Amino acid sequence: MRKAIFKIMVVLIVLLQSILLYGCMRIEKVEKQTEYHERVSELEEYVLNEMGDYISFGELDIDEEREKIIWSIDFVSEYYDDQSQKQEYSPLEVMEDTRRLINSFLLDNPDYFVNDYEVLIRVFAVSGGYIEYGEWRNIMYDTHSYLEGYLCYVDYYSLLDSRTVDTIDCSGIKEAGVSYCLDVEEVLYIIDQMPDLEIVWVYQDLETEISEQRPDLVVNGRNERITVPE
Repeated sequence: MRKAIFKIMVVLIVLLQSILLYGCMRIEKVEKQTEYHERVSELEEYVLNEMGDYISFGELDIDEEREKIIWSIDFVSEYYDDQSQKQEYSPLEVMEDTRRLINSFLLDNPDYFVNDYEVLIRVFAVSGGYIEYGEWRNIMYDTHSYLEGYLCYVDYYSLLDSRTVDTIDCSGIKEAGVSYCLDVEEVLYIIDQMPDLEIVWVYQDLETEISEQRPDLVVNGRNERITVPE
């Protein structure tokens, strides 16, 4: 019996060490991107010419069968770890300027291969672990009806509120996540800044009231509120 317990403890210790080692290997500094990924080199060069001090593109995960692309973007550590830089140029502004440039490239190049795929882009910070800051899609998450040809779905979690909504380009946003906000008037103010909005995700307790206040929108409820550092 003791031998069996001892063996189980050894196995658990080995597994724990493996998990810790894997985590340490993944949690590292994000350097400025010096090389482009082959299939998207033109797009990355276009964006990084302006944003290279702040973000770095990850490798694309392309599912040819399902015609989907999952892509990650990381904040450059030299920027993210510098509080004074973030005060001058916030992560929200960095993300939004990056989205603006990606959209500009995709709209100017409608035959670019990325436009043939359903695209999900997630933005991360690496700071003692991976912190997800937001996500964009080129298709409306609620309907999956057709590809828009640009990133029309945005969710910036706790960063988007009535104080910050004026810092993003609200035109062209057709679907947005604002489930962090718990105040009805604040949610209404945010969505009223988005003239092209069709679908909005709110905290589930507000779904009925927001639907009544804005009957022209499709209002969906979520039960999660994601907080990220400013």
